[in-house]
Amino acid sequence: MIRLLSTEDVPAVTDMVKNSFAPALWPFMTYAQRGIGRFLEVALRYPLSVEPRFLIVATDESSDAPIGFADFTIRGDGVGFLSYICVDPAARGKGVATMMFDRFLAEHPHLTTVKLDTFRDNSAARALYARWGFTVESASCWVTRALPHATDPLPISALAVSLAAYEVYGFCELNVVSSERPVRVGLMGDRVLRCFDRATFEDDAILGGVSAVFGRLDTAFAVVAESEVHEILTPHDVLLVSDRMSLALDEGRPTR
Repeated sequence: MIRLLSTEDVPAVTDMVKNSFAPALWPFMTYAQRGIGRFLEVALRYPLSVEPRFLIVATDESSDAPIGFADFTIRGDGVGFLSYICVDPAARGKGVATMMFDRFLAEHPHLTTVKLDTFRDNSAARALYARWGFTVESASCWVTRALPHATDPLPISALAVSLAAYEVYGFCELNVVSSERPVRVGLMGDRVLRCFDRATFEDDAILGGVSAVFGRLDTAFAVVAESEVHEILTPHDVLLVSDRMSLALDEGRPTR
C-alpha cells in the first residue's frame, strides 16, 4: 500500500534513507544527520510553514511497516522535485519505487515537469529513471577541501536561532556578515561547512572567519557544475558526479 508518511514511520524511514547511501557520504547529507527525524516531524506537523512537500511510504501488506519512502517537493512553477526515493533491500525488484512515483503524479496532475539528481555511478537508479522517461539535462560535482586556518571570527546574523536549529537537527544555515557580499553557508554535523556557491568554497577569508567561530569544523563542501570544476584553483577533491535528470509531463503524465 502507498500512503502518506506518518510520525510513527519516521524512525524506520530515516534509517532506510541513510543506509541506502555509502557511509563515506553521510557527513555531507542532511538525511544522515542526527536530527533528521525531528526535521521530518516538523514538516508533518506544520505543512504550511515549510517548503511544500509530498512525503509518502510504501508499506508491507501484513505489518504496515514502511518498505519504501519518497520525498518530493513542489514548486509554484509547475515543477516537482524528487529529493529522495529508496526501497528496503528485501522489497526491491517488485515495482515499489514505480508505485510511489505514480502515486505522486496522480496526486499532482498540474505539474509540467519532474526533476531529480542521481549519482552517475548508480547504474540501477539511472536505469529505473530512464524507464520512467527521465533524461539528463546537466551535471554537477560534489567537491570538498580542507578548511583554511582560522582567522578573525566573522559575525553571524541571528546566530542563537541557527544554533538552536543545529542542536535539534544536526544541521542549519548561517548568514555570515561580510563587508564584501552576503554569504550563506551551512553546518552539517560536527565537521562539515556547506558552501552554497563556488565563490564561497574558494574564499579563504570567509571560510577562515567561520572556522574561527566553530573550531570543530575541518572540511568545506560544495556542489559545483561539472563544467566549472576545472576552474577551482584551491586544492580540492571530487567526491562524486551527479546528473540532473528531467521528465516532461502532459496533464500529469509522462510525455512518452
